[in-house]
Amino acid sequence: MRSGPPARTDQPLLHRRRSELDQALGCIDRALGLLAALGPKAFHDALLLEKAEVLVERAEAEAPVRYELWRITRDDGHRSAALMLCQDLYRDSPVHDHRLRLEALGADGVAAGGEVRKST
Repeated sequence: MRSGPPARTDQPLLHRRRSELDQALGCIDRALGLLAALGPKAFHDALLLEKAEVLVERAEAEAPVRYELWRITRDDGHRSAALMLCQDLYRDSPVHDHRLRLEALGADGVAAGGEVRKST
């Protein structure tokens, strides 16, 4: 049995996952282009929905990682990215975890409709 730290890969998990999702989005965009020219509208609409779901999945995967990177490093780039992602996620689905992250990131408040006011 092997001891010590786990083997490292060429890319961190977040980058690999994001790369996979970006490739999926590229395929969906190419298919949308073909369907716009050749296919029925129902297929086009189904692909648009699939693209939206992939974009949400990418944000859901990246937001907590960006938040933790900011929490550890206090880097403003990670804070800005985490704030934007958490705002989008909270606006679409007002989950308590998103609200807690927004408060920690310095959002002034979260309105009942999911609107977030940023601190200045």
